[in-house]
Amino acid sequence: MHVCDEMHNTGKTITPIEFQKVENISPRKKILISNTLEWISDGGEECDSDASISDPEEPDSENSSDNSELDASGGPMEMEQSAEISVVIYQSEEAIMEEGEANIHQNLGSSCCGVILQVDGVDLAEIEGGEVATTNLHSCNGPEFVLQLRFSINQNSAASRSPGSRASQEANARLKCVYFPIVEGKESIDRILEKLEAEECGLAENFHSFSRVSIRRLGRLLPDARWGRLPFMEPRQRKGDRGQVLKRCCLRVKCFVDFVVIVAETDAGFNPTPSKTDLAHHHPYTTALKNFGNKPLEKEKDINVEIRRAGKPLTLSQLEKEYQDWVFQMHDGYDEEMECGEDQPVLVVSPCNKNGLGISSDVVRVHRVIRRKGTSWKSGQKVKILKGAYIGCHKNNLYATLEYILLEGFQGDVGGEARLICRPLELPDENGCLLTVNAGDASLDIRGSLSLPISVIDTGKFQAVQSTEWDYQLEKRRQKAPSIIDILSAQHCRQLDIDGVSLLQSALPVDSPVFAGHVPPEEIVAVVRPGSFISSSVSKSLDQKYIVKDDLEMLVEVKCIAEGKDLQDKDHIYSGRIRSSSRKGFYGLYVFSLGCKVPGLFQRAGIYTFSFSIMCTDSSYKECEKRVIVKPCSKVGKWQLLSADQTAPYSVMVGSCFPPLSIACYDTYSNRIPFTCIPEVRININVNEGMLVHVDKMKVGLSSDKLTMKIKDVLIKSSELDKIRPHYEATLVICPQDDMFSVTVPCQVAPGLLHYVRARSPELKNHLLPGDVIEELVLEIFDAYGNHVKEGLEILLNVDGFSFQDQIGLMRKVDDQGCVNLSGLLKVMGGYGKNGMHFCSITF
Repeated sequence: MHVCDEMHNTGKTITPIEFQKVENISPRKKILISNTLEWISDGGEECDSDASISDPEEPDSENSSDNSELDASGGPMEMEQSAEISVVIYQSEEAIMEEGEANIHQNLGSSCCGVILQVDGVDLAEIEGGEVATTNLHSCNGPEFVLQLRFSINQNSAASRSPGSRASQEANARLKCVYFPIVEGKESIDRILEKLEAEECGLAENFHSFSRVSIRRLGRLLPDARWGRLPFMEPRQRKGDRGQVLKRCCLRVKCFVDFVVIVAETDAGFNPTPSKTDLAHHHPYTTALKNFGNKPLEKEKDINVEIRRAGKPLTLSQLEKEYQDWVFQMHDGYDEEMECGEDQPVLVVSPCNKNGLGISSDVVRVHRVIRRKGTSWKSGQKVKILKGAYIGCHKNNLYATLEYILLEGFQGDVGGEARLICRPLELPDENGCLLTVNAGDASLDIRGSLSLPISVIDTGKFQAVQSTEWDYQLEKRRQKAPSIIDILSAQHCRQLDIDGVSLLQSALPVDSPVFAGHVPPEEIVAVVRPGSFISSSVSKSLDQKYIVKDDLEMLVEVKCIAEGKDLQDKDHIYSGRIRSSSRKGFYGLYVFSLGCKVPGLFQRAGIYTFSFSIMCTDSSYKECEKRVIVKPCSKVGKWQLLSADQTAPYSVMVGSCFPPLSIACYDTYSNRIPFTCIPEVRININVNEGMLVHVDKMKVGLSSDKLTMKIKDVLIKSSELDKIRPHYEATLVICPQDDMFSVTVPCQVAPGLLHYVRARSPELKNHLLPGDVIEELVLEIFDAYGNHVKEGLEILLNVDGFSFQDQIGLMRKVDDQGCVNLSGLLKVMGGYGKNGMHFCSITF
């Protein structure tokens, strides 16, 4: 503990004090640093036995090296009781302080030291160093942030009306903030602590616990007044990387508080403790000073605080802004995070996403190798970042790969940030920071990597990781990371009360084929399994540790490959996305309600594919495909003519056969099924009025795969076609003997070709003379089955003894009645022959 060196740092002139005696006390160093309140000399090891009291005007040739009155000492001090030594020391200290304070108030000039304190024979007044001197040595040369504060009691408060001097009504303090920059990558405060430790000053503090406020009263350091930062020195909430810079830089500021005496004998308004090593803790001015920068509490509202800087009054908000501006000014002008790396840097101009990189400069040097605090750090090195090392790393340690080291500005610039670019263990390589150089132009994209201040190395929370630990973390990560997509079984779905899952039903029937008409569950539940999941050891009950809780979005696509089609020929049925949800206390469930969205699912026979996919938080893409095989049911639902054999409509001429007919058999869900045997078939040709023709001649057989029934040689015979002329439309009906279902085929059954002619004319019974014209003559044209031939059929008439009265000629068309009308068109040309009368001869 240094005492004397602090007595000369007031800036005041101290006059010599007239002492009757000079106390010469030489305690050992051990007792001085033992926090003992009294130093007792009993001839033991605590103090030397040569403590003495002498007249200051009597020179001591034995102990004094010069004629200075400050170094006088006397002979052995004879004390009967050791307690008297304690009293002498205490009284001497009080005398020194009281006389010194009085001289300061009166501005009487310089003072001498009334007590000579020696530790292990060394005069404390002659020692260089100490906390204040060492602290001043390592501060920057930049401007200090100086405030003048005036504390006063409100005139309307009860305290102002209490009796007392003016000194109790106000107090004055001068606050001087000094910046201790980081130089060559090392904090100046760390250098101060190292120096004090080397001097064995007994300070058990580190960078974060080092006192940020020191208080001097009348030039004397109050050793017990070691405070943290005053509220106005705390960085306020500020977003972005600039806020992080401010937070770090505020730790490099120390405030020195001096109490200013405005009126003699006022003691500046602040009361010390009786030992004069600290301020009175419950004094209102002490409380107000400690809370300076915060909004005053209820008990502090009686105290007014006036703030001035450079003679200009400030509000708290103005103070906050000016203080932060000063901190940034000091950082930009004096901090040296790191000078350079150990490799040739890549210079990047105007990098993109500067916020993500944690930089503000338009120029950044990218290094792959640096040396910090004697340790080399290289790109590709595996590291561990302990929790609390930076914002965003509060709960767990972070394992990462060091990718790049960024230094702002050009080499030699000050104030630039230094950043570590790290790719978290869970982030794939392709999503990490990307440095590209094209034709000499470099670009840098941080992508999914993290940017950390290089100061995390100094905290000891940025550590290199050996391969064993890294591999362990990889395996640990793999065990927890999303691995596969799984579909919950029926048993697990029932545990979650999933709708539509009965005791005998599978949630998604993937284990064995089902038949058409199988009722699917209303809901299907998918989960993401971690790497630790082993499907062969699935328990009967759900376990959350085997379900990833991440709130992600899963996609499902349902397609069907119909029977007989190529595997690539898939019909789209449904697709949808859904986020994870919870049921019965289980999280990470992806519940797809397909029942209402896909009616008729599993009615068509074929292969159903359920494709699930998800993008995980680690950027990995997981897919899962489940197949459900649906077979046709055995119940026959219908027969159907195969469209490939149909030339609509079927057209056939009476007396001929229908083209071969191919009939397929289908179940109740229209899935094609094989015939179990050659069925007994009945074929009719029906019209609106009922059955027109019953077909009794045909040949029936099955294909080799029994999927097709072939019907051929279906002979049509009928003399009833005049009922359906002129269009001859009918329906071919094919059905089994039990008439449970039938195949109906539209068709046309046309009459056959001309087979015979019947003439209708009353005049043919009379004798015709040459020159007579037959006024009424109709020829009816029939096929072989007695049906009038089809309208439009052309017939060539060969007449003998007749001539046509029109110019059409011998070729005549059948009308819509199946006749050729020759009324008034034929004229008799022949006469009597020797063999009789031959009027004409008509041939067809």
